[in-house]
Amino acid sequence: MEAIDPTGKWVKITVTGADQTWVARSDLFFPEGVTLPVMTDLPFLPLLPTPDDSVRLYETSITIPTYPWKDFLKPVFDKETQWDYTLFDQVAYDASSPHPSP
Repeated sequence: MEAIDPTGKWVKITVTGADQTWVARSDLFFPEGVTLPVMTDLPFLPLLPTPDDSVRLYETSITIPTYPWKDFLKPVFDKETQWDYTLFDQVAYDASSPHPSP
């Protein structure tokens, strides 16, 4: 959080790749004693949302590093219960010293 607008209703936050991002102060929690500087050099004040405002949807892609676990699954049949299930070979997985990859 960077600053608050002069009305005290909007808080400017930092979002990578965005010029300015404002969030309604009512949607945020401020611990007691936390204050933000008032941003007075605004070219305009952020508008208050109204019931007929349209919703904005943003889409992005992220890469999540994951561990290679699929090679350590094997199908098993339990004769007693007559069930097929997949077993994860934790011992072999740990012995492979796995590292995450995108």
